[in-house]
Amino acid sequence: MTLEELKEKIDQFLQLNKELQEIGMYDVTHDGKGKGFLQADALQLVELSKKYNTPLEITESRRERYPLEISIPELKMYAISSNEGLKELEGMSACMRTDTVQAIKSKN
Repeated sequence: MTLEELKEKIDQFLQLNKELQEIGMYDVTHDGKGKGFLQADALQLVELSKKYNTPLEITESRRERYPLEISIPELKMYAISSNEGLKELEGMSACMRTDTVQAIKSKN
């Protein structure tokens, strides 16, 4: 699947999610910041960042147990992580983009 195809499918899913919310269905985005991003596994985001050459952002979140948020804004996807989880991802740096490794190291 190309990056554009993936982005289109995510946009379609988010639109369907919004329509279902309007009739009282559960929100599948679980996005605490209200961006409407899909939640994913942190490792999956790192792999997508590498595969599609898309920037990965790491920011602080309000969660006590998972104080970091990892996202790919271009794909409207995010994950939460503990500092320990981020260190585990750093240990996998051979398969990551250089800017991803730098972002992880700057948070540790």
